[in-house]
Amino acid sequence: MKGSETQWAAGRPRQPGWIAFAGAVWLGAVAAPGAGFWPYLAVWDFNSPTPDGQVTTGRWDPASGWGLVRPAGGVTGTFGSGAGSSDPAGWDDSAVVWRGWPAQGTGNRGHGWGMTLNGYGWHPEAVVWDWRVEPGASRYWRLQFRSPTGEWVDGPVLQVQPGAWMTGVRVRFPPWCAAMDVLEVRWVSEFEASALGRGAAAYVAADDRAPYDPSAGVWLDHVRVVGAPTLQTVRVVTWNLSGFGMTNWHVGHPQLSAAARVLRTLTPEVGGVSGAAGRLGTGHDQLGGFLVAGCDGGGGLVHGRRVAAGAGHAAAGPSRSLMAAPGPTPCLGL
Repeated sequence: MKGSETQWAAGRPRQPGWIAFAGAVWLGAVAAPGAGFWPYLAVWDFNSPTPDGQVTTGRWDPASGWGLVRPAGGVTGTFGSGAGSSDPAGWDDSAVVWRGWPAQGTGNRGHGWGMTLNGYGWHPEAVVWDWRVEPGASRYWRLQFRSPTGEWVDGPVLQVQPGAWMTGVRVRFPPWCAAMDVLEVRWVSEFEASALGRGAAAYVAADDRAPYDPSAGVWLDHVRVVGAPTLQTVRVVTWNLSGFGMTNWHVGHPQLSAAARVLRTLTPEVGGVSGAAGRLGTGHDQLGGFLVAGCDGGGGLVHGRRVAAGAGHAAAGPSRSLMAAPGPTPCLGL
């Protein structure tokens, strides 16, 4: 159903349209809000930041949170209509359309798209997305996760059917992702033989009546990465704004939205902002690299140097600080 996330029973989704094979231990049900609800690390809706009524325009940056999305193996992405997905946007609902797949019998598990996320301060739970495929697209897909040693580790195999949107598809992160500050996941097309352990060493079209077509479109929309914030145990956090491409930011920028979301979760006692008033959006030189706060009298690290307990002030240099009052309330500097 549109707008809901797939529920699981005996390792298979109740929602028709796709089947999960290997790695069932990484798959799980979605709890309803209020019953172990997980907030989002990042959300991609691919819609234009300012609605323009054109579904062929959009944005690659997440609508909230921090992350990057990019093609893999020479695949190209353009914007198209996301109508029918679970994206709540109305008249300006865009999706990404991936095309340019490998020739038949080549490039197994090497072509698709991937996402990189900042997982620091979060316990990643699952990635959830909507997609649909054209008849000639690959029937079998593999999720892969970047391991702590840099290799791509195979996750579950997914089988798709052409036509309608498959909404709320959900795959859990492997347990070792909880210890990683940078999370990487990718979706790649796969031969039937390696997906099932039998069949053709080639791509099989999603539609039984169609041949495999490297130009067939795969549509992606409303990607959500869910998890649990763990920053309640952190006394000082540094946020490298310049590293996130801080140029001409506005109040609704995804990075500031992410900061606001985390602050709402931790409810710190904020005492003020030092040196940054009126200067957001003027470029890297104005705001320096980090925003910092000392919390709960416990000190911490600023630019690799330890801040004295109870300091609650900016490091020397061009940095600017969001000030959180020392005390028993957990504090966060962004």
